[in-house]
Amino acid sequence: MKKRSKDSGKTYSTEEIKEAIKESLGIISSAARRLGCDRSTLYKRISQEPEIEKTVNDYEEELVDLAEEGLREKLVKREPWAIQFVLKTKGKRRGYSDQGRYNDRQRFVFYDEETTSRDVYQILKNMEAIK
Repeated sequence: MKKRSKDSGKTYSTEEIKEAIKESLGIISSAARRLGCDRSTLYKRISQEPEIEKTVNDYEEELVDLAEEGLREKLVKREPWAIQFVLKTKGKRRGYSDQGRYNDRQRFVFYDEETTSRDVYQILKNMEAIK
């Protein structure tokens, strides 16, 4: 299906748009530059055509997967900033948050923007000694 772009007057097929999105790894502004159209043209087509929307969503999921793999590598290396990030986000259901949590000795541990990576490392080191 081809639709005419208002910004250049050029017509882009669904396949051309999908290919530009693939070549741009899902980055819409880059795909628009490849096609020679405005981002709004692509956003409109994305909203109108589920096939194009699926392509964008697939690349966004792939990007998140890649970021999670990188985070996992940093966790294996016990990088304090990565540990802190995971505890603040994924660890909420276990009681971790920006407000803090109770540790194994029922002492309240506070994590906030002032908490340094070194602080988090020391807290985790102390918690390992308790077990």
